[in-house]
Amino acid sequence: MQHYTIGFGSPRTAVIGCQHGDELIGRDIIERLVTVRPDKGTLDLIIANEEAIDVRTRFLDSDLNRIFPGNSTGNREEQIAADLTHRLKPFDYVIDVHSTTACTQSFVVITGLDEQAKQLASLVPLPKVVYMEPQIAQGRSLIDHANAGISIEFDERTSPNHGYNVVLGALKAMGMYHGTVSAVMQEFYSVYGVLRESVSQPLVNFKLTALGDNTFYPVFFGEKAYAFTCMMAKKI
Repeated sequence: MQHYTIGFGSPRTAVIGCQHGDELIGRDIIERLVTVRPDKGTLDLIIANEEAIDVRTRFLDSDLNRIFPGNSTGNREEQIAADLTHRLKPFDYVIDVHSTTACTQSFVVITGLDEQAKQLASLVPLPKVVYMEPQIAQGRSLIDHANAGISIEFDERTSPNHGYNVVLGALKAMGMYHGTVSAVMQEFYSVYGVLRESVSQPLVNFKLTALGDNTFYPVFFGEKAYAFTCMMAKKI
């Protein structure tokens, strides 16, 4: 695990990259952020799963973002999860960076509807926010164990520079860096289930779709790491 701390005081914000070793945009964003000292507050930058990065695989023993709060005597990812859970307790905000193989607009993920998480999501200059309902999130992701946490899912074709500007825009909106951020109107989606059966033609993420008796918005259609076709969401 690589860990950098820059700045001091409040707010204390952590940016986490590469929980999954084949999602390198988090590392690229952190390598840019580490060179820019915040005007206010403390910024912790963590590249989480270095061993998985070395072999460009999602994980080695267990999917890191499915096993929180971890186990300090468990396998490699379980130990990383336990370490991160401990490290992040003092932080006011956590931004967890991911990428997806799905062809999709980049979006924000929250796993709770508390005001802090919703407020943090509103500061990210992306137009779509996805809420994972409890039966989907199951309390096992990193942001479930943060005081106020969000994930950002970038399409894997997103350039590191654009990803950096999105995260920096959120930090600017939090007041940690000087500069203005253009307001973005956001749409909110609530993921309530998964579609497991295969489909005869490609679905379009975030486009209202009717299949049999189901009408839903697909999320994560085309994600190669998932054993199902897509998640199903409703607009809220």
